[in-house]
Amino acid sequence: PNQRRKIMDMNYADVALYEYANTSFWDKMSTVGPDFYDEVQRLKDAKDDVRNQCKGFNEWEEDLHRQALLETPGLDAMSAMCHAMQLDSKGFVRHCPAACRVSVYVHTAPGCHT
Repeated sequence: PNQRRKIMDMNYADVALYEYANTSFWDKMSTVGPDFYDEVQRLKDAKDDVRNQCKGFNEWEEDLHRQALLETPGLDAMSAMCHAMQLDSKGFVRHCPAACRVSVYVHTAPGCHT
């Protein structure tokens, strides 16, 4: 108990920020309707769908994903998305325009390989 108090005293700003954010989050969560939970389920289903469709891509080295995005003519949108998702954040931003980064979430990733 004493050690916990010391840690909280030393990190008072972090504790205050966390408590505010936590309270604010749960206040907002108390007002969500049933559509929120339906949307969460749709996102989980989409994540599972993408994981299944991109199975095997995570075994490649990152440079091979970059090469596939740059050098594969006619790369279909799903493959481009799977390759792009395996890049580090800098590579993802460099190889995919902003429109592509947004469209990744709706399974249409045209332009990722250009």
